[in-house]
Parts: sequence; C-alpha cells; structure tokens
Amino acid sequence: MVSGNLTLICASLGTSYEIETKGKILLIEEWNIEPWEIDHLINHLYNAGKLQETRGIVFGECVNCLPDSKTGFENSLTLTDILEHFMNLVKVPAIYGLPLGHTRDMATIPLGCQVYLNETTGELFIEESGTIG
Repeated sequence: MVSGNLTLICASLGTSYEIETKGKILLIEEWNIEPWEIDHLINHLYNAGKLQETRGIVFGECVNCLPDSKTGFENSLTLTDILEHFMNLVKVPAIYGLPLGHTRDMATIPLGCQVYLNETTGELFIEESGTIG
C-alpha cells in the first residue's frame, strides 16, 4: 500500500518523488478543498495513469470538502459523484470514508504492508505488521 494527500501526490508527478502505484493499493486523503478541486486532482492522477495501474483505491474521509457558495461552484457534483465516476472508469476495488488523514478519529496505517481490500463490505484489512527500517 502507498498513501498520501491528494494535492501532494499530484504535485509530485513528473518528479523524482512521484508515487509508484503499480500493483499497489492507493490510499488517498484530502481536506479543506471543494469537490471540483478534488475532481481536478483525481483527473490529473487518472490522466497520468496512476489510478489505472493500482490494485485498489481507498479514499479517506475528505474532511470539510464541501462546495463553497463564494466560489460559484456550490452546485457542483458531490464528492461521492466524483469518486464513483472515476472508480467506474478504472474498474478496481475502491472504498470511501475510512477515518484516515485529517480526521478526529484518525487511524494509523503502516505503509508498505500487505493489505486486503474488501469492496463489498467496505473494509481494509492489514495482513502484516509494519516494520521500522
């Protein structure tokens, strides 16, 4: 599994820090941006081929990612609409809403471990402990 903040993952594309998603579960979190901005960022990952090469995608809770009437995008698609659109395009198991990232009840996930993603039940199982090193 690999993970990161959506904005920072997109900012790293084309650099030596670019995330490697091939054959991995991608865990994404974001906070304090509007759904149209998430649409823009996920589209960027999609166009870069990063979503298509994953084995699955997990979206955290995306705290405070609501339309803002001040920007004129208050009638934009919902975050759920946007995520469903891209998951239908890439056809990999995907779940949304785990308490990961900038949340009050944040879970800690060891990266680089074997995980199992059950799309039907909306569960992510960590199958080995993390290591230091």
